[in-house]
Amino acid sequence: MLDNKHVTAVITAAGNGSRMNSKINKPFIEICGKMIIEMTLDKICQVDEIDDIILVIRQTDEDNIKRIIKNYKKPITYVYGGKTREHSTFHGLKALSEKCDIVLTHDGVRPFVKAETIRKALYEIRDYKAVIVGVKSKDTVKIIRKDMTVNYTPKRKYVYNIQTPQVFEKDKLIELYEKYLEENVQMTDDSSLFEIFQIFDVAVKVVEGEYSNIKITTIEDVFFGKAMMELK
Repeated sequence: MLDNKHVTAVITAAGNGSRMNSKINKPFIEICGKMIIEMTLDKICQVDEIDDIILVIRQTDEDNIKRIIKNYKKPITYVYGGKTREHSTFHGLKALSEKCDIVLTHDGVRPFVKAETIRKALYEIRDYKAVIVGVKSKDTVKIIRKDMTVNYTPKRKYVYNIQTPQVFEKDKLIELYEKYLEENVQMTDDSSLFEIFQIFDVAVKVVEGEYSNIKITTIEDVFFGKAMMELK
């Protein structure tokens, strides 16, 4: 609970291993002897403010997930994912209980998130309706035109690479997702909905994260993850 408000984490873990040429779905790839999804759940379960967890999975992974969630004391349920990451998240949102007030969304393949970062994002929801985690861009970013010529260069101090977790008031996020599905607009993360539709007078708050909070997408990411684990 956070200020007597029920908090549920929706973790999307329905990705496959195609970009790694792996027969194992990404959440179940092992890094130093532990599956990525287990590492992620370990971090989420460290945060007492989170009351329960909904995993969004591929149906073919159901047996694996059943075995894994038996090892955790925090209540964990699961639903099947959809055809896209956004549809999968919405499946998770539809499974939220009526008592849920705040929803935290997180990529199941971001196993190196710190519990303190999750808490920072949760605490900011006291003053904002939407909170996201990000890190300052290390690179200069160029905004380009369709013909691949440079349009302009934003000031780097204002450019952030956005990660998860992201935290929202449940009812507002669900309403925006329903509108997204009706209009089939393009989005890159959950918080983008607040920018696209602008039906709420909502400022999206950015919380400083850490560069180690990588998303395991390619085989190179697995190597980086192993290196981080071995440095601990």
